[in-house]
Amino acid sequence: MAGFSGAIQERLRSILNYLQLRMSPRVRKAAAAAALLLACKSENQRAFAAVHGRKPQVIAGSGIPALLCPRPQRRPHSTLRLLWIGRLENLKALPILLRALTRLPSSLSYELRIMGQGFAKKAWQRMAARLGLAARMVWFYSSDWDRVYAEYLAADLFIFTSMRESIPTVIIEALSAGLPIIYLDHFGLRDMIAPECGIGVAMKTPRQVVQDLAQAIALLAGDAETRDRMGAASALQAQNFLWSRQGEELNRLMLQVLDANP
Repeated sequence: MAGFSGAIQERLRSILNYLQLRMSPRVRKAAAAAALLLACKSENQRAFAAVHGRKPQVIAGSGIPALLCPRPQRRPHSTLRLLWIGRLENLKALPILLRALTRLPSSLSYELRIMGQGFAKKAWQRMAARLGLAARMVWFYSSDWDRVYAEYLAADLFIFTSMRESIPTVIIEALSAGLPIIYLDHFGLRDMIAPECGIGVAMKTPRQVVQDLAQAIALLAGDAETRDRMGAASALQAQNFLWSRQGEELNRLMLQVLDANP
């Protein structure tokens, strides 16, 4: 799903991470000596605990200073607005979404807005044209935060197809804008996106992912009430990623360690 080169890169990365976690003296010594261990997601927490016998505390370590839209209000319009943001490179796996769009009902009016830049842009634009999607797509890039902010607030659905992430900033921003999110359910994203905030697509086979992604889009496209409910839940979920809240949690953990080691 990420292309041959992307698959090789991911395989090598996974092997190196596996070996470092289990065989690196530096990691082993740090695990034994640290008074406080932190992990950015529960997947890392479980892996570290299984190898080193100590369970880190989960804290995102990425966040936002304020919510974009604490009370999202949607304007009625006939065209569903889909938003995808990311680097245009293999591991972001935009082609999965392009293939899924070809399986949507022909009667569904939608526009996919793609914000990003990267080496795969021209190839993916050609792919979109071959699939008959070019007229439904808008490609752009902007470093102007006001433009990015406006894109989040104008969208109906945020779609995330990345094959590898830690704590994606775009997910936090989409939550804070009150957007329902459709995402590939892997790499601990369910830690960030509560079930009531969107739809996670399981990853079993490429064909299944494409089909389930299309079904999720079609389901929410025809149910504005559910989109609004998910959007409100997203805005609430985003509060967990406020820097102020994360600072309070980190301070609590550090005081807990200090109390235990006077």
